[in-house]
Amino acid sequence: MKQARVLCDGCGAVKQQTNHWWIIESLVAGREENAKSYLQIRPWEQDWQNNDAKDVCGERCVSIFVSRWVATGYLEVQETVKADQ
Repeated sequence: MKQARVLCDGCGAVKQQTNHWWIIESLVAGREENAKSYLQIRPWEQDWQNNDAKDVCGERCVSIFVSRWVATGYLEVQETVKADQ
């Protein structure tokens, strides 16, 4: 069975057999008003499948997602809506 091609969510690089990639995920722990979000970064695993997690190829792309999360609390780029003037 042929494996699906994995692309870096940061730069679009293709994962090779010997690459040392990472998975980044923003998680929430706790209950409602006491919930805290945190960032989890761990070595990439073939069997890990979570649509919210990001596959990243290395330090540069990891740092892009960490910086975005620290600034906004999100791994995704958030669209801004301009108010009518």
